[in-house]
Amino acid sequence: MVTTQAWWAGAKAQIGRFTDLALDGGDEKTRLGDLAVALDSLVATYNTAPLTEPGEDDLPPEAEFHPSYDRIGAAYPELGYYADVDPIFAERSEPLLADAIDDLMDICRDLAEAKWRAENVSVEDAAWHFRFSYQIHWGKHLHRLRTHLHWKLYD
Repeated sequence: MVTTQAWWAGAKAQIGRFTDLALDGGDEKTRLGDLAVALDSLVATYNTAPLTEPGEDDLPPEAEFHPSYDRIGAAYPELGYYADVDPIFAERSEPLLADAIDDLMDICRDLAEAKWRAENVSVEDAAWHFRFSYQIHWGKHLHRLRTHLHWKLYD
């Protein structure tokens, strides 16, 4: 069994890789594929995250978690709006307009909070926040965006 400390070391590396790609894009020829791999790696990291309890209810400074929409948009000019349907209410709802740049911003923000929690509360709290925020927020953005990337890469 992997310790929470060891899991966090790997998670922190995956968060850093994803954040760097989200903010800077990388190589123009491979950036969408690289982003898809980074998103897949975050899902794998979630699937191996230890079950921990939350720490103190410290809240990170809000200003630290606002990546620039313009910066991410400039890194991925080929991304933007895409059609999406809520899978739970698909039969009763109209297609939605989703925003890939907003997806990347939300994922960055939630992962930055997990990193802040590891540095300022505990790695157990960071693992708990990573799992919980995936389940209620950034995981939804990730999977919608990942599906969109699949279509852009292979259609």
